[in-house]
Amino acid sequence: MRHYYRVVLFEENEKYAIRNGGKMKRVNFGFIIIFILLTISTSLIADTNNNGVRTLDANNKYINKEIGIDIGAIFPYINSFKSGVVLGIYQYNKKKLFTPISGIVVMFNDIDKTGKYTDYTSLMGSDNVFNDREDGDVYKSSYSAYGLTSTLKIKNHIFFIDYGIIQYKKNYYRALYDPLEILGNNGYYYIESNISNDKRTGFFGGMKYKVNLSPKTSIFKWYLNLGVELTTISEIENLGIRIDLGLGL
Repeated sequence: MRHYYRVVLFEENEKYAIRNGGKMKRVNFGFIIIFILLTISTSLIADTNNNGVRTLDANNKYINKEIGIDIGAIFPYINSFKSGVVLGIYQYNKKKLFTPISGIVVMFNDIDKTGKYTDYTSLMGSDNVFNDREDGDVYKSSYSAYGLTSTLKIKNHIFFIDYGIIQYKKNYYRALYDPLEILGNNGYYYIESNISNDKRTGFFGGMKYKVNLSPKTSIFKWYLNLGVELTTISEIENLGIRIDLGLGL
């Protein structure tokens, strides 16, 4: 009877649980792409003469302006939290010593420690309905960060300073094993845990230096960006090493 009850109750709903349960939310970058296109379009329109031709004389602001995009990773310096992804877009005047707001930066990451266990939280909640073997707790954690970028010019060197808000969450689950191997992944599944989920909001800040990899006469500039990022949330990483690849115009 116990065997039959498991099949009837969960067989039809298992695919739904696998498909919809426990997925970490990802950052939607649609607004960033729109921002980039608007930024480039505005720059092109602003730097044309009355005949619609772009002018490159020494007094034209296009000569001194740079727009670009960076994408890279942040590598943990101390603990084992998985490296995160960072994306930045910017526009600044190369003649200005300091620009308070020259762009935006987004960072995100998630880590899944549920392993071979399948999500059954939507079906069973926190109840171990069949008194299956408990294998301890597993978890999923993630963070997302949004901030602004400033530029600082020291002699002919450009430094980017970023700062903003970072959000972190960690959800715990109880890992179970069905000896009849009907539920989950050959019997391995997880339900909600009695441990309270962790959710925090903190701050981050960092600095990076742009190394130009392109000839001076090139219109498009390739950059290697090296820097550090600091956060106030120790579970993520108080100190991370940032490495980006950038494209500027």
